[in-house]
Amino acid sequence: MRLPFLSLYADLEDDTCSYVEDMYVDYDLAQKTASQVKNVEQHITNRFFHNGLRADSKEVMSRLFELSKREYD
Repeated sequence: MRLPFLSLYADLEDDTCSYVEDMYVDYDLAQKTASQVKNVEQHITNRFFHNGLRADSKEVMSRLFELSKREYD
């Protein structure tokens, strides 16, 4: 299944946080969606649930900012 609206954002870099045990967002659907988006980087964790920003915004945002640098070993 292709998501047609994604072409609107083709040139953007996207950094996301995916929670393996999120009670509101199906993990497999999130992975499928992410695979269809160009320039996406994910921080995948089971440390938090749907409440990552509320539970530890400093850690989550730090991870996302690190991803946004697009630096790899």
